[in-house]
Amino acid sequence: STLNVYVKTGLSLGTPAWKRFSNKGDQWLNGHLNIDVKTNFNVIFEAVVGRGYQGDIALDDIFLSNGPCYEPPTSCDFELDLCGYTLDQNADFLWTRKSGRTGSYGTGPSADHTLGTDQGYYVYVEASYKKKGQKARLLSPNFKGPKADKCLKFWYHMYGTNIGDLNVYLIRGPNNNKLWTKTGNQGDSWQMGMT
Repeated sequence: STLNVYVKTGLSLGTPAWKRFSNKGDQWLNGHLNIDVKTNFNVIFEAVVGRGYQGDIALDDIFLSNGPCYEPPTSCDFELDLCGYTLDQNADFLWTRKSGRTGSYGTGPSADHTLGTDQGYYVYVEASYKKKGQKARLLSPNFKGPKADKCLKFWYHMYGTNIGDLNVYLIRGPNNNKLWTKTGNQGDSWQMGMT
């Protein structure tokens, strides 16, 4: 069900500093967490069992070093924060991190994709009170240049009568290359995009 990582500095655990939910497949995944505390601390890994008996949570190769983690996360479920993604302040309006249903009737998801509940988080843009053609941009962290081809997968939800476009760009220096685009109402369900 859930893997939580706590950074404990006092008597209580507080809230998790890092967490992942649900099935991530039969593969090893890299997790990292920048720890910025000025006192002694413990790192606590907490595994929370889900329903049933078919599932394992495993850890290996735990490593703590001085200095920040330089490799940005390659996945983000928005459950804790924006995980290094930033909002383009020069765009016409901003993305919003949210849980539960969006504020407008007949639009948006009622639950996130990760948990599939109204407790899970996602990011979205609202068309209300916007002019046609206005844009909001969500920028990824800087990723290292590819030594091999990369695959980008993401889940998107485009529901409502006034849906415009969702575009994915690759930015390399001054060049912007459009990798993927989807236009218009795609129905009230999460769809997978891949490029």
